[in-house]
Amino acid sequence: QVVYLSAGDYGLYSSLEISTGIVLRGAGPEDTRLLVSGGGAAIYLKGPSASNFWSGVGVTSGHAKGSTQIVVADSSGFSAGDFLEIREDEDPSWDVPSWGSEVPGQFLKVESVDGNALSLSNPLYVDFRADLNPQIRTRQFLQYAGIEDLYIESHDETTGAVSLQDVAYSWVRNIESNHVIEEHIDHANLNGYRNEVRDSHFRTYDGGGDGTGYGVAIGRHST
Repeated sequence: QVVYLSAGDYGLYSSLEISTGIVLRGAGPEDTRLLVSGGGAAIYLKGPSASNFWSGVGVTSGHAKGSTQIVVADSSGFSAGDFLEIREDEDPSWDVPSWGSEVPGQFLKVESVDGNALSLSNPLYVDFRADLNPQIRTRQFLQYAGIEDLYIESHDETTGAVSLQDVAYSWVRNIESNHVIEEHIDHANLNGYRNEVRDSHFRTYDGGGDGTGYGVAIGRHST
């Protein structure tokens, strides 16, 4: 489903939140312009948020880098097609700042379940250590949402153009973003799986101090 914005200037006085699989499409960044005020990101693609308090199932084997099958303590809560999040405790020898916590992790999908063995859609990208308590849980994502062919300009303290929060198979394509403070595309503090940012132009802006002037921010367990 496409929501089309024809050519023209549109005032956006609070953040626009998209929580279903629709595409917001303009007539092109030269013609369809969103002029934004009100703080926060201009547009949020936002899926169901997961708790930051982990209640996962232990991964008992298969957690080495490159593995496409893991064995869990109890597979009763998993089915083919589920999105997964795997994590482990932080190495106590690391000096981790508060904003960099819970770094080791990845998103995956279940291809099949055989007993307590889960076959995965893609391999593990890092080693998960048995002594750091690797765990896995299911996740829910907004899927197949997109932002296309728009110009987005901040007129006050707008922190970003588009923020992707708990989304999968979604995209930002052919946008131009100007004068946002922090990051033009924020995929850092929350999570996502196999999203795409392409064919876009982000104009630089120095908001002053740390944490400003980013193009595309990718972090946490985004995969």
